[in-house]
Amino acid sequence: MERNLWVSTLIILLHLTIHISADMIPGNVTVHIWEGNVTITWDHPQENPGDCLYQVQLCSYLDSCTVWSNVSHCNLLKTTICNIGNLPVDANYKVRVGALSNQNIFWSYKRQINIRRSQLIAPNFTLSSTSVSVRVKIYRKKILNEIFTNGVQYTIYLWPAEQENQLLTKSDDDDDDDDEEGEITFTSLQPLQNYCVLVKVESTASEASNISSVHCIKLPIDWTLIICLILLGLLGIMGFLMLCICFMRRPQKMPSALKLVSVWKPMTIESVQVETVTEKGWMIINNTITKKSIQFIEEDIERRGSLDSG
Repeated sequence: MERNLWVSTLIILLHLTIHISADMIPGNVTVHIWEGNVTITWDHPQENPGDCLYQVQLCSYLDSCTVWSNVSHCNLLKTTICNIGNLPVDANYKVRVGALSNQNIFWSYKRQINIRRSQLIAPNFTLSSTSVSVRVKIYRKKILNEIFTNGVQYTIYLWPAEQENQLLTKSDDDDDDDDEEGEITFTSLQPLQNYCVLVKVESTASEASNISSVHCIKLPIDWTLIICLILLGLLGIMGFLMLCICFMRRPQKMPSALKLVSVWKPMTIESVQVETVTEKGWMIINNTITKKSIQFIEEDIERRGSLDSG
């Protein structure tokens, strides 16, 4: 009987110790990895949550987790978050969080850190446009090719504003090259139209993916076409004016025989003797229009001759 009593008492004390320890350790320790950057979050212990300070420690699998090292910038924290930073891609770590209270420390359960299980951040990009095209420039990150050995893929979606049914899609693979900026161009678009763009990045070998926010841009007017039309219009007007000037302007100097009637001057005969050359005459017109002759009487011819000689 006494032996059974001691065993029962020991089991009860052990359960009480475990229960008390469970109330003192940080709970819900979670590892967040975003493109190689590691952040640890946890919950306050159930007992005396406001009196605890926290310590974060790491160990490497290469050391079989026999040696734990403190994270220097996560020592004696009052908050429940610690940003460890970027860790080597190929290294595997374990992390634990300790709660310090009354000179005692209670460690949480260990969590594994695998950088290759990173999540993707929403891609950054900028937009530029001409009157008929939209260019999407994506800012790619080289570290993604180290984390995701099979690479990542960018998918660009473009549609006219409030017309999602006219969706255009293009893809861009992030290859191992020196260019950190990928450019995708959509052509044959309508001028003066608003277009919206969304970019999705996803791993080709895992379920990691993320989507950017929607950016919109308005295509400008084609000033080159307008300038050409204006120049053609001016040339047409100048040509029309030149034709009008050529056909409507008068000669600069008219022959004396064609002077206007308004500038004719009547002939005034002063008190001098004037000889009458002829009084009567006949005009003979031939049937043919091209030949005309005028016959004067003999007396008139003789008079003309006398005048010429005199």
